[in-house]
Amino acid sequence: MLHRRRGFALGLVLIVMIVLIGLSAVIMDITTNYAGTSRSVVEREELFNAAQSGIEWGKAMLWVNSDDLDITLKSYNDSSDIFAVLSGDAEPIHDKGLKPVFEDITLNVKILDCNFDPPENPDDNVPPVVLPKIAGETNSGNEANLQLGYSNIIDPNRNISLFKIPGATQYFFLIRSIASSKDNGKKFGIDNMVVIWK
Repeated sequence: MLHRRRGFALGLVLIVMIVLIGLSAVIMDITTNYAGTSRSVVEREELFNAAQSGIEWGKAMLWVNSDDLDITLKSYNDSSDIFAVLSGDAEPIHDKGLKPVFEDITLNVKILDCNFDPPENPDDNVPPVVLPKIAGETNSGNEANLQLGYSNIIDPNRNISLFKIPGATQYFFLIRSIASSKDNGKKFGIDNMVVIWK
């Protein structure tokens, strides 16, 4: 009878060990998934913050160069035709100055002028067309053009001008900031409309 109990106890111990090993595997799987999800959220926040810093850098570049911006109507063939430039200069202002630098993130910032003749078939990358407007006045005959253009983020039909400075002219620019992870190539982009008063 004593031998039967030893055999029974051994079987019971084996069953308990198998259950514990199974529970350990489940707990490890849950922990691994949780850690992966947490890393993904942290990486997304890092990309968002980097892209946002690119937007702020672009605003600073527009502010510093606001007196010298080329504000003539541009013709669109591709996006490089509508980069914001200084008067008498062909180099885009987003290629001047030092952009924010990150250890594991590449930042690509472009500043686009929204004062251009739109293409016949705009694609997703074409910013909205917003012609210069004098505060308190209408651009006679050009109101239809304010509806042209396309953006995934900015609705071109939206009234962007919130404040009016009498007699000043509004010039519209789009800052496009894309942060890319050097490790896995994940990207996060932000478009931001900026109004310059002159």
